[in-house]
Amino acid sequence: MSRPPDTPEGANEPSTGSPRHNRARDIAVLLPIVALLLFLPPFISVFFSTGLVFGVPMILAYVFGVWLLLILATRRLSRILIETETSR
Repeated sequence: MSRPPDTPEGANEPSTGSPRHNRARDIAVLLPIVALLLFLPPFISVFFSTGLVFGVPMILAYVFGVWLLLILATRRLSRILIETETSR
């Protein structure tokens, strides 16, 4: 099947970016799934106890700790994706 004349070269071909870009893109796709799994009751219930971490209940420390790590991971991934996209 031929390509229509107004289609740019390589438009229908998968992108073959750098390995770093591809790896970061794959992790960015998986990150929301991992986040969802970390906030499911089986994981959270492990930290539901009477213990305290720096005066904060362990379950709150877990929820906000995971939340902070997800924010930092997302920030790092977005910077990697922007750097590799602009260097093409």
